[in-house]
Amino acid sequence: MAHSEPDLQTIVDRFAEATQPFDLAISLGITEVLCQPAPVTTALLPKVSIAGTELKVVDHVRYLGRFISSYATTFKEIAGRISKVSQSFGRLRS
Repeated sequence: MAHSEPDLQTIVDRFAEATQPFDLAISLGITEVLCQPAPVTTALLPKVSIAGTELKVVDHVRYLGRFISSYATTFKEIAGRISKVSQSFGRLRS
């Protein structure tokens, strides 16, 4: 988490450096960036990279079983829960 793009790049760089002594690899194919700008601003999409590979910027991510949106809405989370409940009731019915 960071308040600016340069701060985020610094955090990502330090994280990448911290993984090297332990021979850990960051999976660049699934590592994503989620930007949550202030409601009244129009923020540009951040460009964050690890070892020269630019990370994909996404509108929402699933973290610990929950959806987190770039606009801090819960619509996708609520729709997912309604779908799961509907499926459960469907299984009970049969």
